Formats: sequence, C-alpha cells, structure tokens
Amino acid sequence: MYGNAYGGNPYAQNKDQMLMTLTQGELLIKLFDETVLCMNLAAKALDDKDNDMSHNMLIKLQNIFLYLTNTLEDGFEISTDLKRLYEFLGEQVLQANVRKDRKFLDEILPIVQDMRETWRQADKLSRTRVS
Repeated sequence: MYGNAYGGNPYAQNKDQMLMTLTQGELLIKLFDETVLCMNLAAKALDDKDNDMSHNMLIKLQNIFLYLTNTLEDGFEISTDLKRLYEFLGEQVLQANVRKDRKFLDEILPIVQDMRETWRQADKLSRTRVS
C-alpha cells in the first residue's frame, strides 16, 4: 500500500514529501535545527558516559559539517570562509568524540546557534524581497 521504499511507514513517506516541498533556506534551517539537537543529545550522552549514543551523535554531526562543506560553491569569498568554519566545527566535534569531553561542544554550540539564526533571518529577508 505505501510501497517498499518506506517499509509500510506512512510517517516516513509524509516526512520525505514535506522535505521535498521546502525551499533551500528552509532545508538549511532544518539542518541547523538538527545540528543543535544532535549537539545537545551528544553533550548529554557524554555527561551520562553513554559512549555509544555520544559516538553516534558526534558522527552524525561530523557528517553534517562535511555535507555543509561539500555543498559550498567554489569561487566566492563567503564559501572559503564558511568552509574554514565548517571544518573547524567538524574538528571540534571530532575532538569531543576522541576525548569524550563535552567542552568542545560547549565551545561551538553558540556559534552553531548564531548560524542557525543568521540563516533564518536571511531566509526571511529573501522571502520579503521575492514578494
């Protein structure tokens, strides 16, 4: 009934359909929302000494920052600056995972939250200019 791609899960199908209708700005904001959530879950798991959960969340974070780096368009100064920033964030996440220390996450969480808000404002501004 729902097809094999979703294993009979209508919620997964609905989520995929919702994601396909989002603008690039909305997708970026959702990605940063997920990043903040994963950072908080990883920090809690590190506090709780839950190595499996912290490792999984930190690997997910590394993958997000790698994805953000790989989607940058070369040739723009902002792309170079963002690449350095995303690489720095990924390195901090790696250190948190290797050292099992949340201080590396605590140092970058405000940066990620600021970036999320910046992208939110940019998306809002772009919508008012299009209207």
